[in-house]
Amino acid sequence: MSEKEKKISSKPLLYIVQPNILEPEIVNMQKEFRSKKTKIDDLKTEVDQVETTETAPEYEVKVESEDREEKQRKEQQLEQMKHDFGVYKAMDEIHAEIDSIKQITDHYSPEGTSIIKENIPVANGGGVHEIKKLEPKSDEELQRKAVRKAVKDLLRKTEKGVTPLCEAKINGRIVRFQLLGKRGESVQIKTGSTIQNVQIVDLSDFKIL
Repeated sequence: MSEKEKKISSKPLLYIVQPNILEPEIVNMQKEFRSKKTKIDDLKTEVDQVETTETAPEYEVKVESEDREEKQRKEQQLEQMKHDFGVYKAMDEIHAEIDSIKQITDHYSPEGTSIIKENIPVANGGGVHEIKKLEPKSDEELQRKAVRKAVKDLLRKTEKGVTPLCEAKINGRIVRFQLLGKRGESVQIKTGSTIQNVQIVDLSDFKIL
């Protein structure tokens, strides 16, 4: 066989034409999973924010209502404790004592004056009419009268079985004592276990404890 014949016989009798097929894209599954998870988390965050925005006012109103109820409950407990321990009763007694002392000081005119009666002739009518004239009193005289009034009130309480503790300045010295009685211009007082008589004129800054 010649060379030319060999070349002709070596050519393929059938040709297969294959189309150009693109290779499939390789998907990174881990990356795809993370991307989807991130989107889901973002969506949940948005939903939570919406729910929080919608329920926040209701929550604040509920908290304020609970705080108000708790405050009212504590105030009621405090009032009940005051009644149980006699706080209001003690306050009433203190106010009554203050009113009693105030009556002593208000017994005299605020200007600190005394009333002196004078007989003065009245013209055009004839006769003599009694005219009341105001004359200022000294501080010492007002104080002595206040002490006498306080002593009188205290002795009235002592007769009822109440012997309150008093405090006064006696001859320049502050003394605490119990008032036992009065005779003339002197009073009998008890300091500790000692009983003595003191002139009312020697008492000053008298008060009830």
